[in-house]
Amino acid sequence: MVTKLTLPSKENAVQEKVNEIIDNLGGGVDIDNTTITENASNKLQASGVINPRDGNSIKIWQGSEAQWNQGEPTTWYYWQTSVTAMWTASTLPSSASWWAVTYGDGKFVAVANNSDKSAYSTDGINWTASTLPSSANWQAVTYGDGKFVAVASDSDTSAYSTDGINWTASTLPSSAWWWAVTYGDGKFVAVVAFDSDTSAYSTDGINWTASTLPSSEWWWAVTYGDGKFVAVASDSDTSAYSTDGINWTASTLPSSATWHSVTYGDGKFVAVASDSDTSAYSTDGINWTASTLPSSASWWAVTYGDGKFVAVVAFDSDTSAYSTDGINWTASTLPSSASWWAVTYGDGKFVAVANNSDTSAYFITYTKCYTDAENPTTASIVYSSPETSSALTITSVGTGTITLSDTNTYSYTPSGNQFTYRTIGDAHPDWLCFINGVGVKIGNTIIATNS
Repeated sequence: MVTKLTLPSKENAVQEKVNEIIDNLGGGVDIDNTTITENASNKLQASGVINPRDGNSIKIWQGSEAQWNQGEPTTWYYWQTSVTAMWTASTLPSSASWWAVTYGDGKFVAVANNSDKSAYSTDGINWTASTLPSSANWQAVTYGDGKFVAVASDSDTSAYSTDGINWTASTLPSSAWWWAVTYGDGKFVAVVAFDSDTSAYSTDGINWTASTLPSSEWWWAVTYGDGKFVAVASDSDTSAYSTDGINWTASTLPSSATWHSVTYGDGKFVAVASDSDTSAYSTDGINWTASTLPSSASWWAVTYGDGKFVAVVAFDSDTSAYSTDGINWTASTLPSSASWWAVTYGDGKFVAVANNSDTSAYFITYTKCYTDAENPTTASIVYSSPETSSALTITSVGTGTITLSDTNTYSYTPSGNQFTYRTIGDAHPDWLCFINGVGVKIGNTIIATNS
């Protein structure tokens, strides 16, 4: 008889995979003093050894102390840290007024103002040119329901694409300064800037219907999250929300500012303002609280992904910032001084595009674990997420920085590193470090999932 593991319900995917492999081992298993529970922080706790009778070894582990090994006992060390790659420059197909970028269906897609230029990338690094249906002031682009949708200002022009490459023209309800577009709850929603109360919605990204915002403002940005569309207005303290993308209700931001961008993630709406150090957050899209960016600058765009809010600055700047809670911000640096006009997240990368140039940039957040903690300069990375960096080695270590064999320099927080020793394994252990999650190794098969 095969004994199966019982995991918390939110870890069903791991449970099913583990049970599948145990079933395939043959001969059954004995579980020795194994417990799997959730702690007060809702993290999975696991300990104990499963010993299949065919001689393979299985160990379950959790958290930053996680490790697996087998072999003759000896003492060895490991060193681990989370490192965030600094921004890396990349190049768009041509110099243009790249105004907006989004991600969907495995592609990053950018559109350029005052042109018919668009571009797409499957990795956020290498870009290919494509063409919009007409030359227009393409202002914003979003993805939803199998379509990329772009809107143009000072016109009634919009366009849609099912692949991010080939575009078809469509028409907005009126000629206006269409400035932002988003998708949520089965609708595309667009708003108009420059003293207007005009908005529009579409259930298919092709046919549009006019709707009305609560007041005439410079509606500069719109997003969707937690069952609401939320718009913010520039040069005012005005915001608005809608549960259906049609009927809008006024709300108030913490101060009058040049609110330029709004996004949603991790239970919060977050907005940033240009020409200031002003930001704001809201847990319901209605009531807002002021927060502060690292410096006074032309904060132009903000997005969310991978547990971080990331904002970029326009007008000849290399300034960006990130926040893990949408409240407290840390400064970071883009690859060059440019008018960074837009930023998005997808496929494990933040990607930004710059106006009046062919400049784009990307960065990835890694979790890395190293052996040989006493001499990390020569250590090899034995686990990395994403896995594409698993072959990198450390070439130099500085205070708060690590340079890897891909020639990029990565930052880390020294206080976050832990030096730990264990009496397990052989001199060159076969092991996996897994942070804040659960992992299982059976023979040479590794299964892992984040909490």
